[in-house]
Amino acid sequence: MKKLNKFTILSLIILLFCCCINFCFAEEKGYQSETDYSKFVKNPSALGFTPDYSLFISALNQMQQKFIENPTEQTLIAGINRELNILFKTAKINQSAHISSLNTISSEVASLSASTGLSSSLLWYATIQGLMAAMDDPYTLLLTPKDYRSLMEQMQAGTFGGIGVFIQQDKNNGNQLTVFEPIEGTPAYRAGILPEDLIIKINDEPTKTMPIDVAMAKLRGQVGTSVVLLIKRKTSDKLLKFTIVRENIKIHSVSCKLINKSVGYIKIRTFGDDTAKEFAKAMNALESKNIRSLIIDLRNNGGGLINAAQDLCSYMLGAGKTVVSVSDRTGRKNYLKSHGVSDLKIPCVVLINKYTASASEITAGALQDYGLAKLMGGKSYGKGSVQELLPLRNGGAFKITVAHYFTPKNRNINKIGITPDIKKEMDVTRVGRPGDIQLKAAVEYLKNK
Repeated sequence: MKKLNKFTILSLIILLFCCCINFCFAEEKGYQSETDYSKFVKNPSALGFTPDYSLFISALNQMQQKFIENPTEQTLIAGINRELNILFKTAKINQSAHISSLNTISSEVASLSASTGLSSSLLWYATIQGLMAAMDDPYTLLLTPKDYRSLMEQMQAGTFGGIGVFIQQDKNNGNQLTVFEPIEGTPAYRAGILPEDLIIKINDEPTKTMPIDVAMAKLRGQVGTSVVLLIKRKTSDKLLKFTIVRENIKIHSVSCKLINKSVGYIKIRTFGDDTAKEFAKAMNALESKNIRSLIIDLRNNGGGLINAAQDLCSYMLGAGKTVVSVSDRTGRKNYLKSHGVSDLKIPCVVLINKYTASASEITAGALQDYGLAKLMGGKSYGKGSVQELLPLRNGGAFKITVAHYFTPKNRNINKIGITPDIKKEMDVTRVGRPGDIQLKAAVEYLKNK
């Protein structure tokens, strides 16, 4: 197996987070989601590669050596059997899978191929999917060669052809692929896509079990080409169809303004390479206007580069303070420290909501732990994990969770989130729009400070 530079891969995977969040937790503990096998049952070659026993062993070894938790054989076998039974149900085969042991799985899969008539490559594909889904981690998965190529093309582009939306899977709505913010001025915004629109299909392909990485790759493409979205709006039972032409999308991660002549407001959309510099520029502009307090808006911010969060926090923390620690499966921690000069010296409110995740949570958690800001809004999402991307010789890749984030006070936020100091719930469709009561409440709170 050929590996890319580990630091580069981790950074790229985290960078992917700035446009989306891959959230697909299952109702049933220890199992993640159902794969749509219908097109593969009809045409196994649609997989684009031929999974086999050696690929399964490779996946098993990576899980046992790198996954953040040590998986038990019982858990893995249970996941494999569940996934095989999903395949059998799709293929309308009246038979149950009973893989009994990882040691005998080769002969047992061969036997299932003979008894069901399904191709061995499709059975191995389902077996590997079940192996990874068994750990109840939505970020650990097998990417087909096609999906991996699309992912890498997307990650290596500075600017890209797209429609201009931030998406994620809403864990409170059946893990449905959801728009949490259309970017103002982009094709999606002009077409009328709204926050909390549910994306049911992309180019006639159902999104129910589609990984976020894959969904993003499908939304992006060559400038001038179009993508067709089937949308379910929460205010209507009618499905809406949008044909949107892709354009070059350039996201400015930071914007700022002055509120009531004394309150500085900084909106951070993503955490990319230039975010910390843009934040410093915004702070300088606001400080020149003699602000007496500050609002940092991290709502609807799905995260980004961990180093961007470290650099941004460094503008508000004294030098040498822990911004975040990253712990692997052995418990060994790597501490990312601030390299700033002094603490933030004016009252600050950080706005968060259920779509605040990853690098946004790192930033909010650090400021909360050091008492430099009050968090206001709704509970954050709880994405506190790091993934490693492991390319395969056949052109696909494994993506495996290898570490967890911890705040300076050693809080593990994964699947937990960060609770705001001041709870103020609001419909996310109102963020930055008329009726933004969270922003209004933050301004009122700072008046007294």
